[in-house]
Amino acid sequence: MNRRSFIQQSSRLAASAAFIPHSTFFPKRLNRFGAMLYTVRELMQVDPANTLLKIREMGYFEIEQAGYDEGMFYGMKPKDFQTMCYQRGLKIISGHVTTGFNTPQKQRTMVRNWGAALDDFSKIDQDFVVLSYLNEIEPKTIDDYKRIADLLNECGEQSRKRGIRMTYHNHDFEFITLDGQTPYDVLLENTDPKFVTFQMDIYWAYKVGVDPVTYFEKYPGRFELWHVKDMDATDEKYFTEVGNGVIDWSKIFQHIKLSGMRHFFVEQDHSKDHDLLHSLKISQNYLSSLRF
Repeated sequence: MNRRSFIQQSSRLAASAAFIPHSTFFPKRLNRFGAMLYTVRELMQVDPANTLLKIREMGYFEIEQAGYDEGMFYGMKPKDFQTMCYQRGLKIISGHVTTGFNTPQKQRTMVRNWGAALDDFSKIDQDFVVLSYLNEIEPKTIDDYKRIADLLNECGEQSRKRGIRMTYHNHDFEFITLDGQTPYDVLLENTDPKFVTFQMDIYWAYKVGVDPVTYFEKYPGRFELWHVKDMDATDEKYFTEVGNGVIDWSKIFQHIKLSGMRHFFVEQDHSKDHDLLHSLKISQNYLSSLRF
């Protein structure tokens, strides 16, 4: 067994163990936690080594990177970034990319030199690559979403050969009816589960009045990754730390098996009340105490 296969197998075993109850007679609890580095994006630009160390000291074991650009991760070569993470006890599970439609100058995107990008992700032993966002000028019609689905399938077929799962991450606009259809459903129904999985951002679904559980029930097993962040009780429905908002996390986590979730990442785009490292700690404290 080569090193990458060993790491992938160990990661899968650790992920499954994270959600096994100590006894069937007691509520389940979480014991492995992932952090999305977009939360601390500014700190990662100026002091990645110390930022990663603090994240591990909070109790996070896994990370999702959001700093890939033209073969570099947060300005570091792939192996340098991987070494920095591993030395701090952090496993890189996934990382975000964009299509490249609106950045023709970029040479390593989904639509340009995708094989080279996959080489970079393989160098850091990343298991998932996530299409993180569709620029607003990209999807104007349902046919546009079908073309995105085709791209996901194409890139997913290539990434699968490298042992990397192609993934789609939602915001709120995918749930808003377009041409009489729901774009998110169009993406789910036009992507091949062999090649494409989904990262359910639970906050964005709730913000537009969508219960993610309805999607877990309608498309079981399609949501191998989650973004976990809470929504406050104001009319603004702003980001807040997990446990400080209105989302019923006990209910959500009861559907791990149904959804197919293998890893989740705590993310907070912005915070009104705390620095973002502290926000990650507040969320981790809550999730550590959660029973479901």
